[in-house]
Amino acid sequence: MADFKQSAIRLALSRGLSGDRIAQDLGIGTSTLKKWMRDAQQAFLSLLFFDGSCRLIT
Repeated sequence: MADFKQSAIRLALSRGLSGDRIAQDLGIGTSTLKKWMRDAQQAFLSLLFFDGSCRLIT
């Protein structure tokens, strides 16, 4: 399932199609795709900006 989520997120970020269209093509709900993208964005940002003690890395 993780591979499917990653592929869906990649498609949504790289294609010129709407999230609605990508979700429809993949057979998932638009809200599901949006949640996966939001979760991935939060995980990415936390890796970039925070260390283990939740301090902003400068």
